[in-house]
Amino acid sequence: MSIRAARARSRDCVIGVIMTAALAVCAAGFFVREAAAVELPKHPNYTLSEVTVVSSVDGSEEPVIIGHPAEVEPGESDVAARPLLVGIHSWSTDRFSSTAQQSKQAAERGWLAVFPEFRGPNRTTNPRAPEAGGSLLAQHDIIDAVEYMKANFAVDKDRIYIMGGSGGGHMSLLMACKYPDVWAGCSSWVPITSLQEWWEQQNGYAVHVEAVCGGKPGDSAEVDYEYLRRSPRTFITNAMNTPVRISHGQMDSCIWVKQTWDTFSELAKLAGHQVSFFSDAHGHHADYAAGAAWLESKVRSNKPPQRQQLVTDEAKWYFWCYVVPARAGVLARIEAGIAERDDEVVLEVSSEGARELRIDLGVLGISLIDDADEVVREVLRLKPDASSGKSSYSYRVVRE
Repeated sequence: MSIRAARARSRDCVIGVIMTAALAVCAAGFFVREAAAVELPKHPNYTLSEVTVVSSVDGSEEPVIIGHPAEVEPGESDVAARPLLVGIHSWSTDRFSSTAQQSKQAAERGWLAVFPEFRGPNRTTNPRAPEAGGSLLAQHDIIDAVEYMKANFAVDKDRIYIMGGSGGGHMSLLMACKYPDVWAGCSSWVPITSLQEWWEQQNGYAVHVEAVCGGKPGDSAEVDYEYLRRSPRTFITNAMNTPVRISHGQMDSCIWVKQTWDTFSELAKLAGHQVSFFSDAHGHHADYAAGAAWLESKVRSNKPPQRQQLVTDEAKWYFWCYVVPARAGVLARIEAGIAERDDEVVLEVSSEGARELRIDLGVLGISLIDDADEVVREVLRLKPDASSGKSSYSYRVVRE
């Protein structure tokens, strides 16, 4: 063997050892919870307990851990409203992991907290893996947990925060995109933003991504759609009006930082978006104390956004815009908002892949100058052209 070949072989061995060690750290830091009796953390003057929340979608009973200051009792409605932290567990763990990692931040600040399970770890060993991993069921589980807290505690609805790292960074960012009107802020650490690109890394987690999405990329149109609809990148423009901080270390060998940067770059054309990207020399790392410190200054704006650029895989409201995709397996894409043109104020709406749109004029704070048959109780109802797949509308409006 030549000296050059020997050096190359030695270098490759060193890189292999470093990568193996890095993945082990990644697993130890985020993905693996030891099989042992689980005991909830203890914080001074703070109560953590388990409850069951019934899914609003399929009626299943989902375990959730809730947290509240000891002096606050469930059911009290005449007390001062408090911020709510929604702590999201990582890829291969469960609600106990996120509780252990994040409850201290809520306890120290006197916040309410909820740590949903959202169908469990995203692993082949989870019989419900297809229901986990960013599915619609998992998303609605998190919203159901928020609604449980609002029904049982005095929640400050303008200070509801969501935070997670790694797989929890993936899910918290996905929730910021799918429910941008719920959150005062989102702190997402080292997130998976494209499941296909993470699968392509082949770092040992690809088989678990396949379990979540139903197969490998390219296996079928249905599988490819699951990779899309479970990836924050697909919906990242939805979050343009919500304070979001994405943090991803440059030395992360578990989830490559370029994936996250490419996702953030999708926002470059949207002036005034509120998403920020932070990177440093760390690897696969989350600082929940720093995340909570950033979140605590955020208050949800009561002023509706003037423009939205939306992508959705389900029928739902986004602030003042309701979108129904044309059919299953199709993403609906909408651009809607107020523009000033030729000394007129105009509501502009364009759509692709949608079969129904609604614009809540009252929430948006406008009314149409010209009468329109499509307006019912201050809601403009539109039926895009299904044959062409694309439709555009323009209405003269006045601000109320």
